[in-house]
Amino acid sequence: MNRIIFLGTGAGDEGMLLQLIRTSCIYCELDGVKFLIDPGPGTLVNLKENNINIFDLNGMLISHPHPDHYTDANAILTTFINETGKFLVAEETCLKGNQDFFPCVSKFHQAHTSKVFPMKADDSVEVSGLKITAIESKHYSPCTAFVIEGTKKISYVADGIYTEEDCKKFENSDIMILNTYIPFESEGAAEYYFMKKHGVLHMSVEDAIEIIKVAKPKLAVIQHYNTKFLAAGTEKQAEIIEKASGIKIVAAKDSMKINLEKLRVEK
Repeated sequence: MNRIIFLGTGAGDEGMLLQLIRTSCIYCELDGVKFLIDPGPGTLVNLKENNINIFDLNGMLISHPHPDHYTDANAILTTFINETGKFLVAEETCLKGNQDFFPCVSKFHQAHTSKVFPMKADDSVEVSGLKITAIESKHYSPCTAFVIEGTKKISYVADGIYTEEDCKKFENSDIMILNTYIPFESEGAAEYYFMKKHGVLHMSVEDAIEIIKVAKPKLAVIQHYNTKFLAAGTEKQAEIIEKASGIKIVAAKDSMKINLEKLRVEK
């Protein structure tokens, strides 16, 4: 079965600490390959509550070195140690560090995982029959989006914003997952655009609309909500994006399942 389960949909420091909803992590099954995208805190528990056997995982993707995206990674990678064919695909800073960030995946777990791929913008790898491509995401840490291609094309648009040229790399996606963080015309919009000008970049609903208009996926899903986004109403924000873009938009909920064959929510 080709499917996606949103193990959690929350984000941001406040949201991560308060746990009003579960912190974001996405479970994917594509062409028999089972993998996680951005295992934030609580992923271990959320896997169990969704009846997913952690030992059946084949791989993991990490987009950037922020705690709400990687906290459970090392614990989960313990199941990969010395297992042939298990893979880790991560933005390169997650594995190598830089002047601002230590590696968020330990050298021990990297050394004992069968296939490890540090990614920068436009890098592609083929692993377990899937092609995974990194797309530059303009965030306030190094960050990459991922395009995962098999019999279906999944675009995980991560936390940042994009040039029109990079938006086109998401074209022909069966499903596009967007980490919307700033609600439409929010009270903090002026502050947000000041921050945006100075390089503190999170995706707003307005940004998501522009990305979707260019990429034109068959289905788009929003998730990665902070407390302000929750207060603004996730369904309402999805409706705003759908009306502006003309593309079907779903607001993810914790434990929501998407059937990738039929491109619809499963009950």
